[in-house]
Amino acid sequence: MKITFFIGNGYDINIGLKTGYPDFLKWYIAQPSKDEIIADFKQVIEDGIEYWSDLEIALGRKTLTYPLNTKNGFTTCKYDLDTQLQKYLIEQNKLIQEPSLQDIAIFKQSIVKFPLYCSNAYRSDLQKIYNAHGYEEYEYNIVDFNFTNTVDIFWDKLPKDAFWHNIRYPQILSGEPFRTIDKKGQLFHIHGTLNNEMMTGVGEPSQLANTIFQRTDIITSLCVKPVMNENCRNEVENNVSTLIDSTDIFVIYGMSIGITDAKWWRNVVCRLLTEENTYLLIVNYDKDYNPALPYTSSLVARKIINNLIEVSGCPHKYQDRLKRKIAVLLNTALFRFASLIRTESVVS
Repeated sequence: MKITFFIGNGYDINIGLKTGYPDFLKWYIAQPSKDEIIADFKQVIEDGIEYWSDLEIALGRKTLTYPLNTKNGFTTCKYDLDTQLQKYLIEQNKLIQEPSLQDIAIFKQSIVKFPLYCSNAYRSDLQKIYNAHGYEEYEYNIVDFNFTNTVDIFWDKLPKDAFWHNIRYPQILSGEPFRTIDKKGQLFHIHGTLNNEMMTGVGEPSQLANTIFQRTDIITSLCVKPVMNENCRNEVENNVSTLIDSTDIFVIYGMSIGITDAKWWRNVVCRLLTEENTYLLIVNYDKDYNPALPYTSSLVARKIINNLIEVSGCPHKYQDRLKRKIAVLLNTALFRFASLIRTESVVS
């Protein structure tokens, strides 16, 4: 059985890094501009800073606005944006210190024993999936949407093969003795890393408002993620697609499930709908969630699931079936480390 974690920027923010686009944009605007085009670009961002909070979507939609509406203006601004984002995130990444043994244990438990963080109702749903796979070996994989190495520093410390010999999930609920091997699978950085093939942009050419840009190779090679992956010939997209097609339980952690990664959400939904014994757990943080008011959980969960349905384009006739295979977990202790941040600041 394969269990795959999709890890987004919420993971880094949970650690304490300021890796959200709003934090970066405030820093970016304050940096000296090397020419007038960049200065004008920053003014556009500053005039609509809330609009640019989702940087990749805004970048595509603003391709009809000066200075992004010309090939030279767009390429100049995109290159400056990417190089400055890399610089900013490298400094943020330096804030991470070597994980303690306690933090490594928390990481391992979050990966292998994530059902323990669920409510009884969700555990019952997961129980059925585990039971369907019986005594199979459990393989854990990660698809990391971040550029930082905050997942790698834990993943690299796990043994290559079996990294957890312990009680299995069915025993947690039923009390029956059960033992098997938890196997370390693969870690993919779907959009590259700070040092290799870092990719920002939209998910497909149609997300560029400028229709001429949709057919302009130099533009699509700069900001359309599948085109960038294809140009890099790194096989990451094919490998992740293959992984999704064989995954039984998905865990999406700290992600907004946006349209710039719609391809992956369509693939996940397709897998859920075509394979009976599959399940999706979405783990997120929401400031409006109040455990004393249980309806806040259902309201937030409904919003998240409906967003997934919309972004993935799930047909109406399949939506009820899809909803029964999704659970939303809010504000949990999953990946809640003791302390990974250095006390001194390194970002100027």
